[in-house]
Amino acid sequence: PDLMVLGLLLGFVAGVLLPLSWLRSRAGDRIQTLNIDFSMMLDLLQLSLMGGQSLASGWAKVTDAVRDGMPQLAAEMRAVNIEISVGRGWSEALEATAKRSGCEDFAFLGRLLEQSERFGSDLSQAVGAHADSIRHEEFQAIEEKAHRESVRMLFPMILLLLPATLLLMLGPMTLILLEALDSVTPD
Repeated sequence: PDLMVLGLLLGFVAGVLLPLSWLRSRAGDRIQTLNIDFSMMLDLLQLSLMGGQSLASGWAKVTDAVRDGMPQLAAEMRAVNIEISVGRGWSEALEATAKRSGCEDFAFLGRLLEQSERFGSDLSQAVGAHADSIRHEEFQAIEEKAHRESVRMLFPMILLLLPATLLLMLGPMTLILLEALDSVTPD
C-alpha cells in the first residue's frame, strides 16, 4: 500500500504538475517574446503611417514584414486583421488579442488608437511615442535586473574570496610567529 501511494503521487507529479509547469514556462516565454518585439513592430507601423498609408494597409504591410523575423507577433497581428475584416473595431480587436496573448501592449495600442481618433491627433506620432515608452520600460527593467544580480553576486563572492584572502594574509604571519616562538628559549 505504501509503495502504491508513492507511485500514485509520483504519477500525479509526472503526469499533471510537470506538463503544467512546462506549459506555463512556454507561455511566459511567448509573452516575453511578444513584449520584446512589440516596439520594433510599432516603429515599422509608424514608418508606414508616416509614408501616407492608412492604418489597415500599414498594419497589413507590417504583418507581412515581420512574418519571418517575429512569427509569434505576426500570428497575433494576422488575428487582429481577421477580426477587423469581420467588422470589429480596432480597439475591440486589439483588446481581444491582448486577452488571448497575454501581451497588454495590444490593449494599450487599442486605447491609443481610440484616443487618437477621438481627439484627432497624429497617429504616427502617438505610435512613435508609445514605441519609445515601451523601449524605455524595457531598458529600466534590464537595469533593475542588473542591479539585483550584482547584489546577489556579493554574498558568493564574499564566501569564496574572504577565506582565500585571510589565508594569504594570515598564513605567512602565522609561520613567522611560530618560528619566532620556537626560537625563544625559556632562559
